[in-house]
Amino acid sequence: METLHGKTLVSRALGYLTTSQSGLTEAELEDILSCDDDVLNDVYMYWTPPVRRLPPLLVVRLKTDLSQYLVDRGADGVRVMYWYHRQFIEAARSRYCNDPKINQLLHEGLANFFWGTWSGGQEKPYTAKGQSSTAKRHCVHQPLHLGQGYNLRKINNLPYHRTKANQLPLLKTECLGSFEFLLGKLHATSLRQILDDYITARKIFPNDKELELISEALQLSQDALMYDPNQLGPQLLGRLQGFKEVGGFLKQCSVSSVPYLHPDRPMLVQPGGQLVHCLPGHQGEIQSLDLTEDGNTCVTCGDDDTVKFWDVSQGRLIRSIDGIGIGFLNALICANEKIVLIFLERKIQAISFDNGALKYSINERTNKFSCNCVAGPKKNQLAIGKDTSIQLYDTVSGTALELLTHPDSSVVFNGLAVGSTNYIALGDMNNERICVLDLKKKQFSKSVKAIHLPADASREEIEDMTEIDALAISSNEKFLYTSNFYNNDLDTFDLKSLKRIGSFKGDPNDLSENFHVTKDDKYLYFPNDSDVGYWDLKAGERTLMMKHPSTVKDVRTANWRYFITISDDAVVRIWDITRKQSAGKELEPFAYIVRKMIPLGVSRYILMSVVLSKMEADSSIVVYDTQEKRIVRRLTLTHGSSVDEAIIPLNEKSLVVRTDSGKYKILDMDTLTIQKTFRGKSSRSNEIALLKCGKEVAVPTKGRKHLKMYDVASGLCMGKIQCSGTEKIETLKANNSGSILVVLTEEGPAFVYSVHESRMFEISKLNLSNNAECIQTDAFRMTRDGSLLFFVVKAKPKGVNLDWDSIYYVVSWNTKKEKKALDFIDFAYHNKYESGDNRRGLGVGLDKMEIVEDQHLITTHDDYIIRVWDIHSGSLLHHLEGHYTGTDLYVSENSPYFMSHGSWMEENAFRLWDKKTFQCIASYNLDETIDNFCWSKDGLSLIGTTSKPSHIIRWSLYEDGVKKTSTVDKIGVVFKGKKEDQNFTFGPESEADDDPNDPDTDISEDEDSDEDHESD
Repeated sequence: METLHGKTLVSRALGYLTTSQSGLTEAELEDILSCDDDVLNDVYMYWTPPVRRLPPLLVVRLKTDLSQYLVDRGADGVRVMYWYHRQFIEAARSRYCNDPKINQLLHEGLANFFWGTWSGGQEKPYTAKGQSSTAKRHCVHQPLHLGQGYNLRKINNLPYHRTKANQLPLLKTECLGSFEFLLGKLHATSLRQILDDYITARKIFPNDKELELISEALQLSQDALMYDPNQLGPQLLGRLQGFKEVGGFLKQCSVSSVPYLHPDRPMLVQPGGQLVHCLPGHQGEIQSLDLTEDGNTCVTCGDDDTVKFWDVSQGRLIRSIDGIGIGFLNALICANEKIVLIFLERKIQAISFDNGALKYSINERTNKFSCNCVAGPKKNQLAIGKDTSIQLYDTVSGTALELLTHPDSSVVFNGLAVGSTNYIALGDMNNERICVLDLKKKQFSKSVKAIHLPADASREEIEDMTEIDALAISSNEKFLYTSNFYNNDLDTFDLKSLKRIGSFKGDPNDLSENFHVTKDDKYLYFPNDSDVGYWDLKAGERTLMMKHPSTVKDVRTANWRYFITISDDAVVRIWDITRKQSAGKELEPFAYIVRKMIPLGVSRYILMSVVLSKMEADSSIVVYDTQEKRIVRRLTLTHGSSVDEAIIPLNEKSLVVRTDSGKYKILDMDTLTIQKTFRGKSSRSNEIALLKCGKEVAVPTKGRKHLKMYDVASGLCMGKIQCSGTEKIETLKANNSGSILVVLTEEGPAFVYSVHESRMFEISKLNLSNNAECIQTDAFRMTRDGSLLFFVVKAKPKGVNLDWDSIYYVVSWNTKKEKKALDFIDFAYHNKYESGDNRRGLGVGLDKMEIVEDQHLITTHDDYIIRVWDIHSGSLLHHLEGHYTGTDLYVSENSPYFMSHGSWMEENAFRLWDKKTFQCIASYNLDETIDNFCWSKDGLSLIGTTSKPSHIIRWSLYEDGVKKTSTVDKIGVVFKGKKEDQNFTFGPESEADDDPNDPDTDISEDEDSDEDHESD
């Protein structure tokens, strides 16, 4: 070939082909060779062409002569040529790619082609026949986008060849440090391919801090980026904020071409800390975790009925197995790491560790609390409790072995069980007694009490302390460790004799469960609420580490460096505890708990009911300035004063509150004084409604059977409005102007009161549906003018074919015509759901609803789909998908958007939707749990508070890198300075606060019945 076509041409052509990742097209090879001046100088040795480019026929001839060694195949959506057999690759690599300098030159040529360095009329310098010049090479342009799609050839090849060419500055400028390139590749391929690019690059450039930080930030963002690739910008901005090494890259992120949400405070885990990988993949809560002896592979199973195998060191999914069954409870690695046992509700399935193939089944009914474990050499035995016996199985074959019965017939095995090489430690049915099974001797020890009660233990302590919640055998099989939730003391027993050796004092706040002991017996570790706890078994000291955003369910380690954890969400986390605990600056919490959050009349201020510290029992009412990020007003309520739910803003400074003494008061939050007390008694209900644009207040009577009207200016009761007199009032809702008041009762009808007409009419559940079982009291909505009311009823509508008797759905009521208007039911979907073709979620029943712009009704359902309806015709307009857990809705009249929050920990994300187009504008995945959400008064900012302890977060929307301007950023100060009263009380009440002319003659709830008092 070299003789026939020329050594230079053949060596470079085959060098480029061999060096490429997956092959080259003829056109690509021709362009690449046309930019190689060594080739062109050889070809044009005796003449100068008018166009400095390789003659196309040369590549065609070369390919034809090599046809028996090459194969056409698909790569990146095109047909490429590559070597037919591995031996040909090795031979070509040995002959044409064995010189590092030549190799680098080949990769540089390929990288320049995929970047388009010499395309678009760009002239390339060259030297030929002793003269220097430049010439166009007429190479194809290499844009990131090709029509509506992406240039996959560029996206998949450029990072690799820039890395192999040792061109670090260009690697970062063109791809791995280019936000638009990363965003394009994320949309076109997958995050896994991007992470592989960084792994390759960091092997060659291990000391580059920018590559390290971006790579680790992407690892921590995997869950969010799989959820929505357009979160690339906010995720990187949130995680890399404050790192000067990536300042230029963050500027690119901030001017993203896609809209994004960005918080005003850091709230995402940053790279450099102990958390190194967040691995998504499960679409439901993860139930169990197991780890190989070398710590390289972990296995998880979840509510999505899948088993997943993970590479711990690389932080990547190896394989996912489904179709095994439903109702996954546990997954255990056993049989010398050849088998994984999957515990289902009705049987146990054994799959191959190597490929996931089903090996055998064991028909044993199990549940989450069943007595079962693996034990024996290499975990070759499975033990299952059966009343007073333990059934042993061979984990290699699934064959039943011995059925061993405890000599004491009072011992029933339905509690904890842990195994080691030679022993199994077992709890009885109530985990009050423990015993040990010797696997070699096939004998049980006597059962002994697991908890040693102090002589002066009270009756309550005896009841709470008799059961153990955690059990572990030391690696050397000398000791047995137990603990319980009550005092969390770590008790140590001699494994063979079950004599108590000693005890370490625990922390009552711990949750001791799922004990594991390290191979060297130095540490015992366990999940502990949102942390991982461990005992130093020599020093007897307990320590907490690895703070999580949710409750940790299990934790494993093989080397006391890398830890794998699962929690209430759907993420597998990998930690390296040799690194510093936190990379970011810890923010001072705003409060311990935020109980209620309400936007005030001025956009920058938020009213909240809070508990400021864990040690502080009293609650406080505070005004928080979101612009200055501080509390500007604070009332600390003395013990016995509480207004957690009974708060409603009257104007931008004043509130109407109901106190524990049963009085309604107007509280001025600027001066921190009581402006007025409404005279007369009231019920224990927290329901308050403003009427006539805030001039009047409606509240339930003492017995919650009727309504009382108060004049805000005088504080006097204006009169009593009769309702049914039988059912208690549960909910009060008024429209914007306070002209229509709707009353919902516990079991019976709803009442509509026209304020201007002073007229009340009743709506029974049968008015809404002729077979309605009830009206849901907590999901009512109405239009701003009160002309249309929307109720949720439980009934079985005609035209819906369901296995169950009834569903929750929306019914509208026209107040002007005083009759039912429409049913809002997705008939086609309901009936199709029953066929199982698109079954998802928990069902199809309605969950939440809101009204948008008095034109549309939006509803969430148990299938996690948001539905958009026309409120005037009842037509179903849109199915909005994207959530995969229960969804809450947040709507502001002043905002062009509405927000939906997938609030379960498996999702923990929210989406912003355009009210006109109903397109998802942006989304945001959270590392922390958000307890409260609300819109700012102007509707351009979202305010949220994190769970214990609480931080205040304000998200703003950015479009084309420009923040959507909020009046929060422009409005002047209303609450000047800072004021607080740390010993505020609403009482004592005076006789002047009573009203001798109070028309409320209801029997109070306290007088009515003790049963009502308890139910309230």
